Amino acid sequence: MQGNNTLSEQLRKFIQAYYNNQIRNGILILIIVLSCSFALFTLTEYFSYFPSWVRGVYLYTFVLLLLLIFIWRILLPLLRKHGWIKSMSNSEAAIMIGRYFPEIDDKLLNSVQLQEQTAYCSEEKMELLLASIEQRTQEMRRFHFPRAINVRITRKYARYALLILLVLGTAMLFNNTIFTAPTHRIIHYNRQFEKPAPYQLVIQNKKLQTFENEDFVLNVKVQGDEVPEIRRLSGLLGKEVRQDAPDRPGETRPGARDLPGMRRLVAAP
Repeated sequence: MQGNNTLSEQLRKFIQAYYNNQIRNGILILIIVLSCSFALFTLTEYFSYFPSWVRGVYLYTFVLLLLLIFIWRILLPLLRKHGWIKSMSNSEAAIMIGRYFPEIDDKLLNSVQLQEQTAYCSEEKMELLLASIEQRTQEMRRFHFPRAINVRITRKYARYALLILLVLGTAMLFNNTIFTAPTHRIIHYNRQFEKPAPYQLVIQNKKLQTFENEDFVLNVKVQGDEVPEIRRLSGLLGKEVRQDAPDRPGETRPGARDLPGMRRLVAAP
């Protein structure tokens, strides 16, 4: 029985190592796919400001990818590893090992088949089968079965995952807004978001105080990638504070009664 148990133990270790490798591959694939999807979805949303339905498609596609990869590449191998669902048989494991070690291909598979026959034969015949299994097991002892697991693909996935995470991490260090802002809009896809104007109006005055019924010179600086030709400015209260072109660029002359509305300006061409 010792050879029988030894062979079963070696095959069990191989099957456990095989599913451990499957789980590692699944985690790496999950990182690669979700990182690429995250980068694609957030960058396109950052520049495009898609409507709600497109952001909803982005969100549910991301969640669906997460669930599918987790179930297929992580959860199922985990359940098979612990025997909670149908797992790899010893014969299947022997065939896989034999492909990597062709010198023991037939010998290993035959040993597994003999091992399965011991449950249905007489005691006298069982002793012969066990002796044959013991002899074959001793001959195969020098072969390390877990070496038959292809770990090169795992290393390849690990390199890809590390590279993608480094690129994303570096981009976030320099400007995390390109990921955080569109992520917020995608998560809250049912809200409406307006694309900000490509310029800002910056009030240059240190004080916004003057006497009643006297003109007040408001210095406004326009900053941004696109600087429009502004003909009218409106304050927070909706009062128009500029109708004519200023005497000098960036100046307006609102009346003192409009000053409470100067906390926010809205430009109109």
